[in-house]
Amino acid sequence: MTTKNKKKDPLGGLHSIDEKMGSIRERIYEDLMQAPKFSSLHPDFLNRMAAWAAPRYKSYKEALQAAKRKIHQVFGMYLKDDRSIRQAGKLIDQLSSSSSEEEVHSVCRKILSMHSSSNERLGQIEHYFFSSIWSITGSPEHVLDLACGFNPFTLPWMGLTKNACYQAMDVDRSMIVLISAFLSKYSLNAGTVWVDIVENPPAMPTDVALFLKSFPCFEQQEKNSGFTILNSLKAKWVVLSFPILTLGGKNVGMQTSYAKVADELIMRLNVESESFQIGSELVYVIDMRKNIKL
Repeated sequence: MTTKNKKKDPLGGLHSIDEKMGSIRERIYEDLMQAPKFSSLHPDFLNRMAAWAAPRYKSYKEALQAAKRKIHQVFGMYLKDDRSIRQAGKLIDQLSSSSSEEEVHSVCRKILSMHSSSNERLGQIEHYFFSSIWSITGSPEHVLDLACGFNPFTLPWMGLTKNACYQAMDVDRSMIVLISAFLSKYSLNAGTVWVDIVENPPAMPTDVALFLKSFPCFEQQEKNSGFTILNSLKAKWVVLSFPILTLGGKNVGMQTSYAKVADELIMRLNVESESFQIGSELVYVIDMRKNIKL
């Protein structure tokens, strides 16, 4: 009897390396699924985190803790806050399809102010954030909002036409449920998708894909995953943005670092772009029309 490619299990018995790694991965995945803080994250994402951790550590306990740390590194303060979600839900309940523009704006401002990242954009969205982008791309008829977070609550200021289609995508189901409740009361052809876009990048053609402040999170998950997503999109334009200050408002050189990341990315994609700063955000409007894969 041969024992080639077998390792002695600490608990006794002979198991192949692949079997052992598979077993550890499955246990990590199940534990992540059952953890309240992670339970609303898409199963594909949690499975990827488990698959990343399992072969890197000797014990199941070490691998599980590493997977949890990885998730926190990727999302940090973006992980769901049940209290904020409940508060936002109550605000959305105040709206109806007949709510006035002023009422919708008031609710959306309050929701956007609940998170540091979206709150930073509040001062710009009402005046020139999206108008600056559309002045380059033209008014889009179809918009994909990748890893959208709270950004759908900026819809009242996007200036989209009544015939435009808007689709929000996020890995967090609790966010998707919240956004869907809002969109059901907002007069626009809009929808949501709960998805891990690393595992399943969007396949539908679009005029503009928004990828706001989230590119670094994807690179932390898997090196080159941000590039892979962008390169697979069937988008005429991609709007990529980066924060230039920490969530605490400190200047630690992020603008220089992210400008270098963006320049290298644009060179790899072999495309043209325009860039500008809006508030504490570095924005790149990337022309993907010559690369679009229809």
